[in-house]
Amino acid sequence: MAAAYLMGIVNLTPNLKVVGGLRYETTQLNVKAGDGTTGNIDLGDLLYSLNTIYALNDKSNLRLAATKTLARPNLRELAPFEQFDTKNGFFNVGNTQLKRTLIQNFDLRYELYPRTGELIALSGFYKDFSDPILRQFNPRATTPELRFINIPEAVVYGAELELRKQLDILGPAFRSFYFSSNVALIYSSYDIPEEEVAASRAINPAYDRSSRPFQGQAPYIVNLVLS
Repeated sequence: MAAAYLMGIVNLTPNLKVVGGLRYETTQLNVKAGDGTTGNIDLGDLLYSLNTIYALNDKSNLRLAATKTLARPNLRELAPFEQFDTKNGFFNVGNTQLKRTLIQNFDLRYELYPRTGELIALSGFYKDFSDPILRQFNPRATTPELRFINIPEAVVYGAELELRKQLDILGPAFRSFYFSSNVALIYSSYDIPEEEVAASRAINPAYDRSSRPFQGQAPYIVNLVLS
């Protein structure tokens, strides 16, 4: 892998700042099994980042951001071998045809700074995944089997509330302490591959699902920090 980037900051008006950048990354992944089977990803991607910050007043900002990022398969996902999961009792099967994932990210954020070091922020976000990597269950395998595949697309979006508060309101002994918290509510979805739907209906004719939440994505996240 090699990469290069260019970034700039421009103050368009006294209240409006733009931070933008371009990054070019190369990906070179090669695996080869003992039987000669190979997996290969060799390409380059141009990624962008654009952030605009508008100062509504001395204590609040409005931010709008758009970025393009990527995710690569790891060796276990790309390599053509089976690994038995002794804890869960199934096989993980690699896939030499995997592609890297491209992600479009969009964020809108309102920030309020009541005092120095304090923050109240409300954000909305949307992520569009192209060729995300998932584990697909093979209902026809004698031993339970999960294989890694690409699906065409998936979406993740939601809202987040963030808070940072100095605790000196509890007395002088707490003037160096801060309480921080963020809560995110997240919705995610992708279309189940048609062959998986067909295989599931062959086993259970009443199966009627066509989409499901994105694998590994929690519907909510809560963090509490005392520092």
